[in-house]
Amino acid sequence: MNDIVSRVNELPSELSDLIMFMARPRLSTAIQKEIHLEAALILCEQHYNWWYPKMCRYWHLNDIETTREFPDIHNYGKSIGIYFTKDELIFIAAQLLKCGCCKRHSQGILATPHCHNIRPHQSHRATRQMKNYYGNNTTCTCPCRHFLRVAAHHNVIKIS
Repeated sequence: MNDIVSRVNELPSELSDLIMFMARPRLSTAIQKEIHLEAALILCEQHYNWWYPKMCRYWHLNDIETTREFPDIHNYGKSIGIYFTKDELIFIAAQLLKCGCCKRHSQGILATPHCHNIRPHQSHRATRQMKNYYGNNTTCTCPCRHFLRVAAHHNVIKIS
């Protein structure tokens, strides 16, 4: 075994890194789905962290009481289309539609439920957020339904 590793290490670093990567055991599909969902949620969080300071600054510098509407970059729903590419939006929508965080959030954006597989256990991140915000584990704090509704309302994504 050590002979094989030493021979692989003699190869160029790009090739040896690729060989070592491909030799690792594969992740199960359940873990891959969780990683993709977590990536989509992190992208949503990054968008919010990008949008919120811009909106606050605009709100502070302008007289909001007389302004009829925000510029597109300051409107949350429209800023989704500005911040993300189409491919990213397709990825996020596909993951959030399969979230399955709770029965209420899986009832669908339209009339029909979009997710029939409710996860039996929340992720550690979701459980921690529920305890931080509500002090219990009964109220779901997942942003999946909110993000999908806002994006669909502003015609940023199509949900069928």
